[in-house]
Amino acid sequence: PVGELGFIQEGSGTADGTAVAGSTVSPGMLQLYTGTGTTGYRGLITSGTAAAGILFGGASYTAEFRFNVGQASDASGDYGLRFGFVDSVSSTEPTDGVYFRCSGASPVNWYAVARSNGVETGPTSATDTGVAVATSGWVTLAITVNAAGNQALFYINGTLVRTETANIPTASGWNTALGCSIFKASGASA
Repeated sequence: PVGELGFIQEGSGTADGTAVAGSTVSPGMLQLYTGTGTTGYRGLITSGTAAAGILFGGASYTAEFRFNVGQASDASGDYGLRFGFVDSVSSTEPTDGVYFRCSGASPVNWYAVARSNGVETGPTSATDTGVAVATSGWVTLAITVNAAGNQALFYINGTLVRTETANIPTASGWNTALGCSIFKASGASA
């Protein structure tokens, strides 16, 4: 396990991994990378399984992640990122979760996602926040789900970018955990 919450590392791909990448500005940071193959993923999740994790509707929960994206997804390396409450950090989309996602070639924006039993926010897709993924400097993503489990607030660098009230997983068995991941669709290392 990694860290105070016992994050478990998961991944697949040639030479994927997790490395300590702290600095004097942000000591203790971890670097996730997908490796040298054309597909793969690397993620961190609490509990190792969401079954022992968070079920919304009983208490208020906040997840906050601070990170630095080193390079943009482009034609030479198409990858995506997820941060928040998820039931999986694999390369496939989580079944249940409330999280930020970005993927695809530029321009790449952050999307606010709420998924309950495989049904995602909106009629067919997540909500584009209109905020581009920065490839320099530190970014803070935060999500707060209220105690009733019927509202999720999505923040980027302290600014509210989306309020979601649909598809927040609250039914028995639709647990989530804290997680973050990088996944690759094609191309070079990310």
